[in-house]
Formats: sequence, C-alpha cells, structure tokens
Amino acid sequence: MLAQISDSVSDDTPEVASQRIRERFEANLLYYVANPRLISQRLRDLDREWSIERLLEANAAALAGAGTLMSLFRGRHWLLLPAGATGFLMQHAVQGSCAPLKLFRQMGFRSAEEIDEERFALTVLLDNVDNGQEVDDMVADVERAMAAAEG
Repeated sequence: MLAQISDSVSDDTPEVASQRIRERFEANLLYYVANPRLISQRLRDLDREWSIERLLEANAAALAGAGTLMSLFRGRHWLLLPAGATGFLMQHAVQGSCAPLKLFRQMGFRSAEEIDEERFALTVLLDNVDNGQEVDDMVADVERAMAAAEG
C-alpha cells in the first residue's frame, strides 16, 4: 500500500522539528492578527514559498544532472550520484519519506499542505478584518482554530 505523502512527512519528522514548525505557524497567525495590514504581503510570500516536496524534486534533479555531467568528464563512478538521487525519489514516491526529506524538515521546510493551512487561516483573518471584527475576537478565533487543528 502506498503511503499518503502529506501524512508521511509529518509522521516521519522528529517531534522537535514538527513542534518548531507548528510554533512558527502559530506565531505567524498571532503576529498577523495584531498586524492585519501585512496579511496581503504574507499571502504573496506564501505563494513563493517552496514546499518540501518541491525542494526534494529540485534537489534530486540538480544531483542527477551534476552526476551525469561529472560522469562525462571525470569518470563513470559519478553515475552513482544520479542513481542515489533517483533512488531517494522512488523511495519518497512509494513510502512517502526518505532521508533527505527528514533533513529538510529539520531545516524548517514545510509540506504544501502546511503552507496551504497557513494561507487559509490568513485568508479567514483577512476576511474578518474586512468585515470589521475586533482583534480580541480574532485572537480567540485563531486559538480555537489551532486547538481544533491539533485534534
């Protein structure tokens, strides 16, 4: 059975890295409740943020390309680099996780689902601001939403 990628990313992340990513998300929401005029810029920033999946794919492509070129000029043993990169991609496709993914998570990269979660929360906050909701009410809404998300 193939793993669902979004679940595997969170499941295979060390707890301390997941907690750090979650705390950053919560801090962002509270910051933008207090600074609603900056929400639109943050939404644009989220559109440009690379997800961990995108980073993994770009990294594998770069390693495969570099290994192939090096094999042409420095010897066939460099073909091990693209073989390893494609092996990690296959492992990620089948199992939903691989060693580079865990490293990238520890560096703070988020899944596309986590980025979308922040985008959705900020969009709701922006709608609340546009509808004249009080900041204290928005803070309470954010805290309820975070509690519900944690299960």
